[in-house]
Formats: sequence, C-alpha cells, structure tokens
Amino acid sequence: MRINLHSIAFSWMFALILLGLLLLLGAPNVARTGTPNVIELPGDLTPAGKDQLTSLQSTIWCALESEQTVRLSVGGREVQYHGAMAIAPEWRGKALPASQQKRVDNCVQQRQQQLAGTGREGRRAALTFLFTNL
Repeated sequence: MRINLHSIAFSWMFALILLGLLLLLGAPNVARTGTPNVIELPGDLTPAGKDQLTSLQSTIWCALESEQTVRLSVGGREVQYHGAMAIAPEWRGKALPASQQKRVDNCVQQRQQQLAGTGREGRRAALTFLFTNL
C-alpha cells in the first residue's frame, strides 16, 4: 500500500483554508432577530403596583434577548429592564401567538417563583428554565 503524502498534505491544506475562510466570514447567529435594542413600551403598559412591575420585569426577561432593553416610566422615573431568554424577541407589549404566549407564561411563572424564593437574578435562573421547560 502506497501512501501519497502530497495528496494528504494538499487535503489538510485545503481543509485548513476552508476553515480559515469560514472563521473570517463568521458563522451566522440564528438567535439574533435584528430587532431594536431599546424598546419604548406604550404608556398603558406602565405597571400600577409592585406585583405588576414584577410581572412586567419577568415578561421582559423571558420574552426578549439579552441585548434588548425596555425603557419605561415607573413612579415618575425612567427605568430600563433587560431581556434574557429570547422566547419572543419581537414582543412589544402586545399579544403573542398562542404557542409563544404559553412558553412566555411558563417562563414568567418560573421566573417569579425563583425571584420570590431567592431574591436573586442571574444565569442560574436562565439555566434552570432552559433545562426544565424547553
């Protein structure tokens, strides 16, 4: 059996060149939707109390991407909340399709339980939701 070192070397060079080109071009990020990063919610969605604020924060956390921020006025001051789970990144406070709404509602319920139980936010909550509900 004769091994052709030239063809093996050429194959490796070809593979490395292709890999380099792919790295230069960058892999497409399918999770990004091209939605705006700062979202202004309509005034009618302004929470009236602490429970509504917690619910809205949880909805934002579940529905939007981590790069998306919601800006709204609460008690006369402007606040910003960030998304995390990207279940419905196109959400702007309006109704979602039933399948997405169910997933967001499940996430919100779990998020509120976690915040009530630990009083902390972070990656652990996101990982728990991912591994138990999706």
